[in-house]
Amino acid sequence: MNDFDFLHGFWDVAGRRLTTPLGPGHDAWVEFPGRAVVQPLFGGAGDIDEITFPTLGRQGATLRLFDQETKLWSIHRSDSRTGRLDPAVRTGA
Repeated sequence: MNDFDFLHGFWDVAGRRLTTPLGPGHDAWVEFPGRAVVQPLFGGAGDIDEITFPTLGRQGATLRLFDQETKLWSIHRSDSRTGRLDPAVRTGA
């Protein structure tokens, strides 16, 4: 538990993505500013963050939960474009 405590707080962030990941110029990146807010849940057994990218007009969220039985973290993501919670990625503690 508490593996993601270092993320808690308010952050100015920079996102980046490839402009054409599978095409010509596949090594060209575009960067965009963002603001993240990360809050703890369940006394360190989880946290939730929301990130806003004003120049893109979109937001995202991440929910991290620690499974006490398996000792694995599940990391769920969602964004404002779909409103869906993506399937979890699981990682060891």
